[in-house]
Amino acid sequence: MQKMLVGLVALIAASSTFAAPKLNERGNVLANADTFGYLRIKRKLGTLQLGERVSYDLNLFFSSNPATKPGAFGPGWSLPLLDSTFYEYDQGQFIWDAPDGNRRFFTYDSERQDSRGRKVLVHQGGNLEAYYNARHHECLVTAENDPHWAFEYRDGRLIRFRLGEAAEVCRVHYNGRGHPQQLVLENGNKVIFEIDYLGLTTPDQIWVGDQEIQVEMGNGDMVSPDGKTPYKNFRFKFLRRLGDEQFTYTQSEDHRRALQQPKGGKKGKFVLVPVNRITITSSSGADSWAEWEARSGFVTADNGAVYQVRNDAYDPYRSDDTIAPEEKIQLAPVQVSVKRITDGAKKPEQWSYNWKTGVRIYTNESGDLMRKTFIMAPGSAYKKLRKVEQKNNDGIWERTENYSYAPNGDLLRKNINGVGMYNFEYYPEGMIKNVYLNGNLLSSHAYKGEEWQSVKHYSGGSIKEMIIINGVVMKVVVDGVVVSDYFQKGIDDMPPGEFKNKMEKIINDYGKL
Repeated sequence: MQKMLVGLVALIAASSTFAAPKLNERGNVLANADTFGYLRIKRKLGTLQLGERVSYDLNLFFSSNPATKPGAFGPGWSLPLLDSTFYEYDQGQFIWDAPDGNRRFFTYDSERQDSRGRKVLVHQGGNLEAYYNARHHECLVTAENDPHWAFEYRDGRLIRFRLGEAAEVCRVHYNGRGHPQQLVLENGNKVIFEIDYLGLTTPDQIWVGDQEIQVEMGNGDMVSPDGKTPYKNFRFKFLRRLGDEQFTYTQSEDHRRALQQPKGGKKGKFVLVPVNRITITSSSGADSWAEWEARSGFVTADNGAVYQVRNDAYDPYRSDDTIAPEEKIQLAPVQVSVKRITDGAKKPEQWSYNWKTGVRIYTNESGDLMRKTFIMAPGSAYKKLRKVEQKNNDGIWERTENYSYAPNGDLLRKNINGVGMYNFEYYPEGMIKNVYLNGNLLSSHAYKGEEWQSVKHYSGGSIKEMIIINGVVMKVVVDGVVVSDYFQKGIDDMPPGEFKNKMEKIINDYGKL
């Protein structure tokens, strides 16, 4: 029952049309491997305060993607927020490399043009739109249901953004070499993020609010993405220290990769590829490491396992090699598969995804092989989940969940094996009104403004009401008896952190219930 309630809370938050779009970073699919088979390492720099109730986690990423251009922190490292860009990659077709590291696609809306003469672009996912001025190379990306949520670009570079009405407008400042230098709130010109450089190109310190992070740049002994030339020939500096962590970049032993396995008496086809390694040393002196192919960027091993990656569209050993990696427009590949093999494991962990069919296969936490199918047809239900299946001991896929949607994309029915059929009703504004399980009323929902929600859950003749504010359950009443109330018990004994800060803001804003 508790899991059912948690799921309902998440569903309510996701379904509310009041909510601004979420910039959800795409996590790794298997340990250190991302969705394309590249090595990906994340480091949180801090939290930007963009308003009284709006914050944004600022992260620094390392990626072995050979198309990643060296930025302020050297080869491989990027700040997705400040390195985000918007550009036309083909006539009438645009790419937004968004601040969450995800790539989104836009096309011209031939029937619309705004009052300022800008072209209107529509997002393939359907919840964003953009206004493009070709003459001045300017673009404004915004949300269809929240004009206060916006990212503004000039010459492909982010210059301003705002994350909803509760947030302040934030400007981005760059130094003379085009590297990001400051984030400044327009109201009061408060600097909330800054990089101090030695000269114009070598970072020395990072400031996130009042938090200071020491940075050290140095040399790295790796092979560049052409698979031949050492990086040192280009005189790049590498990020060697970030706070208490140190990074070392070296060449590892060449990797023998099979392009075609021996079959029917025919010889297999193999290629010997150069491999790079990053070693991370913590403040305690403990080391961790990961390796990847220098030319393709595919992860090959870490200090816990070896990897097998198949991504033909991005593989220079299998696909067209006449275009340099940094010049390729990397659209979605047809299919990617990743396997991670640990010592002593009976079978490998695996993950695969087909961008045409919307089929994802993965190993869950219990070691079971699962298959999810997403809707890929254009429309309001684009990329929404259609069904979930599990492979049984006989190798047969058994359906465990099934979903159906209204023409506007709202979830209508959800059928879960062993639980039953959920049906959903909505208010005209698009928020969930009632949820039924097997024909019986399971929960009813009421809203006040953008943040306050009441959920009544019916089970076995009992009524449980939850007051939810900003996604946090603040008060619980069962059959008229208060069983939990953050407004009354206070939060003085809670450990300091982001959750306590969030609770304090809610209590200050809403007082007692």
